[in-house]
Amino acid sequence: MTSISWALMFYNEEESIRDALDSFSPFVTEVVAIDMGSQDNSRNIVSEYTNKIYESSLNNNFAAARNFAISKCETDWIFIADPDEWLLEKDRDKFKQAIDSIDSGGKEAYQMIRYNWMDADMTKQYNVSGTNDRQIRIMKNLPRIRYVFPVHEIVQGYKSAGTIEGFGLHHGHFKVKKERRDHMSQLYDFFSKMKR
Repeated sequence: MTSISWALMFYNEEESIRDALDSFSPFVTEVVAIDMGSQDNSRNIVSEYTNKIYESSLNNNFAAARNFAISKCETDWIFIADPDEWLLEKDRDKFKQAIDSIDSGGKEAYQMIRYNWMDADMTKQYNVSGTNDRQIRIMKNLPRIRYVFPVHEIVQGYKSAGTIEGFGLHHGHFKVKKERRDHMSQLYDFFSKMKR
């Protein structure tokens, strides 16, 4: 198994964080979680998946917060996903295969597509192709590879980057119930066929 940490930051995410944890935690070596001051049940949920929970403050600097999370990781690779992101059930095996292959990929960072859902009923979506929302989400754990810019933070310092194809992360600011996930999956397939 590839040695990889999921650097997770969370703040009052009890409605969505379990879906994220169920999506990604089975495929990483460790979950390193940074509680940004949650006052709901988020921390208790996260503690079911990891005992590596640290406290920090955002201080209006997303890059510094992400770099703090990375500093607590002890593996060769870092994976970044937020608590309101998840994988479709059908994409979990693809995610595992992607993680297992990064050591042999010859790159220091990998970008992934993010599909953005705009409403709680999952009836509207932009960027179905994902071409304009590709982000570095996997990177070597090297001191020179870090986030910059307090807002709209990006990763810098890597010498080479690749793209993980064939699936992506899904993103939405709402509670992700099973019926909505199923509905979203059907819509995603429909929209994807229309784009061809």
